[in-house]
Amino acid sequence: MKLRLALAGIVAIGLLFAPPAGTVGARQASPQRAVAYPHSGEPIGTIRQVYDSTLPSDVAVNTFRNTDRFFATRVIRRGTDVSVLPRAASPLGTVRLTQDGREYSLDDYVELNRVAALLVIKDGRVKEERYRFGNTERTRWMSMSVAKSMTSALVGAALQQGYIASLSDPITKYVPALRGSAYEGVALRDVLMMASGVRWTERYESPDSDRRALLEAQIRQTPGGAMAVMRALPRAAEPGTTNVYNTGETQVVAEVLRAAVRRPLADYLSERIWSRVGMEDEATWWLESPDGVEIGGSGISATLRDYGRFGLFMLNGGIAQGERILPDARRHFESFVDKGLELLGGNLLRERAQLPLPCERSGDGIGQRGD
Repeated sequence: MKLRLALAGIVAIGLLFAPPAGTVGARQASPQRAVAYPHSGEPIGTIRQVYDSTLPSDVAVNTFRNTDRFFATRVIRRGTDVSVLPRAASPLGTVRLTQDGREYSLDDYVELNRVAALLVIKDGRVKEERYRFGNTERTRWMSMSVAKSMTSALVGAALQQGYIASLSDPITKYVPALRGSAYEGVALRDVLMMASGVRWTERYESPDSDRRALLEAQIRQTPGGAMAVMRALPRAAEPGTTNVYNTGETQVVAEVLRAAVRRPLADYLSERIWSRVGMEDEATWWLESPDGVEIGGSGISATLRDYGRFGLFMLNGGIAQGERILPDARRHFESFVDKGLELLGGNLLRERAQLPLPCERSGDGIGQRGD
């Protein structure tokens, strides 16, 4: 059974995001940790088992907290200062959910959904933090598609710094490998909206799907393998007219970023966000090949608290250390809203598009899954 939980005015990382009313706490100097990762020696499954949904239950948790062992990775470096997440004066209190006429507690929700860790932040303070299945505050957990949010945030950072001139820039301006393919004439904005018009099948368990072809290219760890998959895809619709959830589009975005900022994405994420926001730990990011480009749609492993700090950074306007890292949403957001209303009926915009902009606050929680 899957239960959906939405909490007004709260950031809940591990379950969902919802806008907070507060800010990230004070900063304090913290030495770089030299302690070995506590889960590094655990037995794990394979990446194909993960995608086939055949991962043995006795190694599932081990696998999800050791995904950096599947592929070559690059480290996302933290800075010297850590943003403190202070404890709230009072705990979260009673949370009740109702589904199909039955009432559930938060403990029920966590148990039924096998939630591995939960962090709830309100007004910049931790209301609830719990870990299960041997996880701790030192555990790095697989990002799944939360990595798409980080990749698209880097587009915003590159736009703010002028590395990317416009969201209307053609993809082939940055990724010459896609010239002459179905991506010819596709704008960066179209790809961020997953509306390139290029045909794509996002079926994880199907060996014949485009998503699995992209995974197999990653498994081969050959430079240029991902773009070879994307280049071979045919056109299905005109750019900007149809939305199809497409992890491959985020890999195209990663290639755009790598060409625009002329450095690895992990380094750029560290420079513009990770070190400035005050992350507590370093993270890792999958690579297409050894020393290659990062996997834009997945493959970040980070601690729960640092996922929380990233959420607060986005929800507090994309500003860190007094500097605007991401563009003012009012300058760029309107075109995304209009296109989202056209493509998705207005209800799925934040779930289905990769927005490179901070979220606008509201009084009510907007639940968003991280899978």
